[in-house]
Amino acid sequence: SRGLGDVYKRQKLVMEVGKIKQKEQIEVLDKDREAALMKRLSEHNTGPLDEEMLQDLFLSIINILKRLQA
Repeated sequence: SRGLGDVYKRQKLVMEVGKIKQKEQIEVLDKDREAALMKRLSEHNTGPLDEEMLQDLFLSIINILKRLQA
């Protein structure tokens, strides 16, 4: 499916960025960037997910992708 294909494309990019971050000794975690992303998502949320569901969904995705960078 297209959605899963998009996730796999993103995963490949995340792994490449993770290699660069390791090489450059840059932290994987960027709380300011995550907060900005959550704010943008909230501003554009038209439902049907409520605010908490939307944040739970994206935080789960972010946390999984961060594990790929570690």
